[in-house]
Amino acid sequence: MTLLNDYRFLEDSASAIDNAARDKLKRAGGLRNNLPNWLYRLKVEAKLRGTTLNIFPACFTKRKENSTWYSHKDRTIYWTVSWVFPQANISYNDKKISENVPLSSALAKYISPKHSNVEVQQQLMFYQAAGMKAVKVLLQAEFVSSRKTRYYELDVSESLKENLRGKTIVEYPVLYVVLSNHASGYSVIDPDNGSKSETESSEESESDSEDSESDSEDTESDKKDMVSDKKDAESDNKDMESDKKDTVSDKKDTVRDKKDTVSDNKDTESDNKDAESDNKDAESDNKDAESDNKDAVSANKDTESDNKDAESDNKDAESDKKDTESDNKDAVSDNKDAVSDNKNAENDDKDAESDDKDAESDKKDAESDNKAAESDNKAAESDNKDAESDNKDAESDNKDSESDNNDSESDNKDAESDKKDAESDNKDMVSQSSSKPVAEVNKDEVM
Repeated sequence: MTLLNDYRFLEDSASAIDNAARDKLKRAGGLRNNLPNWLYRLKVEAKLRGTTLNIFPACFTKRKENSTWYSHKDRTIYWTVSWVFPQANISYNDKKISENVPLSSALAKYISPKHSNVEVQQQLMFYQAAGMKAVKVLLQAEFVSSRKTRYYELDVSESLKENLRGKTIVEYPVLYVVLSNHASGYSVIDPDNGSKSETESSEESESDSEDSESDSEDTESDKKDMVSDKKDAESDNKDMESDKKDTVSDKKDTVRDKKDTVSDNKDTESDNKDAESDNKDAESDNKDAESDNKDAVSANKDTESDNKDAESDNKDAESDKKDTESDNKDAVSDNKDAVSDNKNAENDDKDAESDDKDAESDKKDAESDNKAAESDNKAAESDNKDAESDNKDAESDNKDSESDNNDSESDNKDAESDKKDAESDNKDMVSQSSSKPVAEVNKDEVM
């Protein structure tokens, strides 16, 4: 199958080479004077607009900086433009400026304070103070014979396309923005008669003749380039013929590969015999594998049990996940509360500092109170000891009182007995007194 794919690939390659050899456009190649198609197209579109665009080799810095391109979609050239401000000794590069944009609109981001940033305002303050009407935009004239550098004055109200019409540009336009009161120091070409302004008209006529000679030289150069392109096309055709020969050689190699394939098939038969022997060995291995399968069945059962446990764990994990989500929501709420608590804590810290000061004062008072309490405790201990002694005395007194009470009761009983005896004596005395004579009584009274 791989050999067949390779053979088809070679056939398709040969067909593509043959089609390229028959196609005039492809045979001409994708280069014009060693330029890529898109860059050659850009030169053609510029030429159609009356602008001669010269391109440097790829190794030049200006070629690397140039990002000018032609848009097929809206049929517009987007230029890279370099703005040079000699009176500020600074320059800026803009990319993708449409050829249809008025020059004043493209320049407004540097001249108008409303459209420029702070950095540009500081660097171009003199230009912005002068305004758009007090500046001139100059384009250096390329390939013009003169001892001095010459410039074209551009109309800021016209588009970039109109300003570049009839001009020669190297890679991209470099525009000099000059204050009007400094414009006299630049040699400006008069667009009406094609001569330099007033002072060097004779040099302009010489320059015109030199320009015509230069144009004729350019024409001869273009003819040479056409001859060179023709030779390149012939060289391409020779290369295509060589490719055809290589394709034939590849076909021969393919036939040779087929023979090798037959030999390989024989080797394959031998390999098949070896494979039969290997199959027998494989049967023995299968028996061993059956034993291993039984062990695997047992292991599978264990795995099923583990899977069930895993499913249970997954359910628990889902439940934990939901709990985690709920906890996260609570955590968000807690964070908000924590922020509020932090604020309250700050206030509490302040109150705590005040409380600490009060606590220190209370601590000192407590120490003083503790000392007084210790003194009171010692006095209380002494009072307790006295109270215990008093209690013992009171107990002894109680016992004495009880003994006295017992004695009092005995005395009372004796007193009652004496009282009864006295009453009895009184009765006896009364009885005796009633029986005695009055004289005896008086004697007794006298006695």
